[in-house]
Amino acid sequence: TADMIERICALIDGHAGAVYVFGDATGGHGDTRSRHDDWSIIFERLRRQFGDVRACVPTSNPAVTERVGRVNAICKDATGRIRLRVPASCVRTVRDLRTVKWRVSGHGSTDLDKRDGDLTHVSDALGYMAHVMYPAVQRVGIGGADGSMESWSSEAPTDAAGYIGGRVRP
Repeated sequence: TADMIERICALIDGHAGAVYVFGDATGGHGDTRSRHDDWSIIFERLRRQFGDVRACVPTSNPAVTERVGRVNAICKDATGRIRLRVPASCVRTVRDLRTVKWRVSGHGSTDLDKRDGDLTHVSDALGYMAHVMYPAVQRVGIGGADGSMESWSSEAPTDAAGYIGGRVRP
């Protein structure tokens, strides 16, 4: 954590204005190897360099389906509005959005397929930001015959009805 935050501070050195930090609630859990949790290390370092640091971290994590729904909705919502465009140069983000799929376990439960260690980290992070910045309005259904996140129906405005088949577009 300390090494990564040093790299981030170097990358955004010279930034003026507030720094917004999004992430999952588990970063606030203590580590047996340190007296500090990840978030305290991150916020202490960022405040030292930038001053105005805004924590956008939930006290508990949203359900995976909620995060996926929020990401899909900012990519393209039920009305066709696109609030997120991912440049082709963001190769890992584009790859995550295009290839992460749902996986049904042997017990019948569904979760994101995390067998490829190079996938889901970026889209998970995007999901935490989307969950805070664009809260859900109403769930209208989930789906995707091929099991992909791309076909998962997103949250829709309260006046929408039925299944929304919006696809994630990077």
